[in-house]
Amino acid sequence: MRYVASGGVGGVPVNQFAMDEHKGYFRIATTERWQEEEGGWGTQSVNRVNVLRENAGQLQIIGQSPDLVPGESIFGVRFSGDRGYVVTFRQVDPLFTLDLSRPTAPRVVGALKVPGFSTYIHPLDANHLLTIGEQRDESGKWNSRQLKLSIFDVSNFAAPKEPFTELVGTANGWSDAAYEHKAFNYFAARKLLAIPFSDYTSSYDYSGGDYWSSFVSDVRVFRIDVDKGISAAGALSLRDVYVDSGDYGWNSYYSLWVRRSVMATDSQGVDYVYAIADIGIRVAAVDDLTQAIQTMLFQP
Repeated sequence: MRYVASGGVGGVPVNQFAMDEHKGYFRIATTERWQEEEGGWGTQSVNRVNVLRENAGQLQIIGQSPDLVPGESIFGVRFSGDRGYVVTFRQVDPLFTLDLSRPTAPRVVGALKVPGFSTYIHPLDANHLLTIGEQRDESGKWNSRQLKLSIFDVSNFAAPKEPFTELVGTANGWSDAAYEHKAFNYFAARKLLAIPFSDYTSSYDYSGGDYWSSFVSDVRVFRIDVDKGISAAGALSLRDVYVDSGDYGWNSYYSLWVRRSVMATDSQGVDYVYAIADIGIRVAAVDDLTQAIQTMLFQP
């Protein structure tokens, strides 16, 4: 490894997917914020894609997109060859499609507004994206949120569409996959998606009852089809492990939430999913996720 060049752009990238190298060009999407000086107190922001290239020991900006939705912030980015996808959010989520085939003149080709936002964008093929994020209504209220999976059709790059969505859980629902791509497990050969999922479905009655009945801790599995949409295959839960333990507590190093998953297919073509949590690992066949085949608990 040897040092070649360095340079800079304004703003901050949301994650590693906001940076990309293609054909010797470095592309980066950032949100730049500054304090408003006139017209009252407040913070302003602008979003853009910059293209840089090495020249005599410097990374120089050679192209810049138009500013994207001033006042909003970038929540999701993905570059794919000469194409780019940027999601911004304040109350309504625009998905922008960008043509990056001319590095000196990146341009916005299309945009689609849908409630909420996407935080991770996964290309399924040249014309379809699979995303995870949140559904929000235009009120912006927290209790209007739900975890959302979407398939976007970008075959018409100037007019992207969102033909399929799947809402998961309640307003309390959460998945590590929304902000950690290693938890987003798409098994392309079988068109299966697995994500860890947690939820809290109701208030606990301290006068008695099952302490864990309100908690959800599982791996959710979905079948993905660009023509038919997103369909739930079921959930592999670990809640019973906590019920059996009789322990009413958890902490940062021993929590009830499933963190990751692994999927595999055997020689007979049977699909399996493994749920991995702090407490242990459990495996089941995708066609019957309610019946665990084996559970291995970690030693405390």
